[in-house]
Amino acid sequence: MAAQLTPDQLNALLQGLIHNVGVLTHNMNNLVTQIQNQANNQPKEYVAKPLQWDGKQGSTEARHFLAAFTNWAEGSEGAMNAWNASNNRWNKDEPKWIRAILNLDTCTWALP
Repeated sequence: MAAQLTPDQLNALLQGLIHNVGVLTHNMNNLVTQIQNQANNQPKEYVAKPLQWDGKQGSTEARHFLAAFTNWAEGSEGAMNAWNASNNRWNKDEPKWIRAILNLDTCTWALP
């Protein structure tokens, strides 16, 4: 049969456990902060900015351009999107997307 602990020994074990949980929590918070800082310092352009599209090609090229633009805009995170804390995702900021696509001079084909 195992030896029984005295109340003082039990208290010391409990205090040690509480201390270790506090240290673990502190270390985890530091790790999360380091990961967030590292993620914020990474280059934001994971996808190349799409080339200009003059509208002279067919619908297949138009769909390719739109797919490339969407991938680029979604990958730009905060530059083109707004953070939604309720679902922990970047949501597209449509006015920024519109300005960006107009600034690519992709809509010159639509002008008279």
